[in-house]
Amino acid sequence: SVWSRGVDATRFHPSFRSSALRAQMGADDDTLVVAYVGRLAPEKGLDAALTALQEVARARPDKVAFMFVGDGPYEEEVHRRTPEPRWLPGKLLGDDLSRAYASADVFLFPSTTDTFGNVLLEAMASGLPVIGADVGPTRELLGETRGLLTPPDNAEGLAAAIIRCVDDRKMLRQFGGAARAFAESCTWDRIWSRLFADYRTLQSAPRASMPAAPDPPTTAQPRRRRLWSP
Repeated sequence: SVWSRGVDATRFHPSFRSSALRAQMGADDDTLVVAYVGRLAPEKGLDAALTALQEVARARPDKVAFMFVGDGPYEEEVHRRTPEPRWLPGKLLGDDLSRAYASADVFLFPSTTDTFGNVLLEAMASGLPVIGADVGPTRELLGETRGLLTPPDNAEGLAAAIIRCVDDRKMLRQFGGAARAFAESCTWDRIWSRLFADYRTLQSAPRASMPAAPDPPTTAQPRRRRLWSP
């Protein structure tokens, strides 16, 4: 059985979407807001992501805005390379973080090193489809209906996926709805209920007989002595 992680689907919810916040970052209703939330560090795949964003800004000018929420050792590089229009608020918590998620249109997760992306569940609970690197942990959460997978560390693939989201809003809405539905199935109440159900199943199962322990060796091993010279 898999005991996964959960998400508070009321704390992260599409109802937190804010037109005022989108306007603050230079986005209107027709703008695709691409969001990244997490630690700003090179091992998160940010080099490929930043290169992709620059390509998207050239290919679809005035159609996309970019959001980076978080801090870390790569913060200066993110500020230097993220195209305009953009919003780089640093680390956010509480309702501010909930509004940031819900006010975006698609979530970017280029990391190939995360074993479980908690931010993926938070983004999907907020109604966001995901563009992620095609690696095992991300693939497991996205499936085929909750976003787009791209080759790992591939800026061209990331750019093509974002441009596809700009051009196909119907697909984006379908992915977003599926993402929200999946997150609702991953609430902590459901995660704990599954865990307790597994415990009850084990508790009621008949005990398996344990194999007999092997007989101890009949010949004692000689003790080693350390000789110290004066």
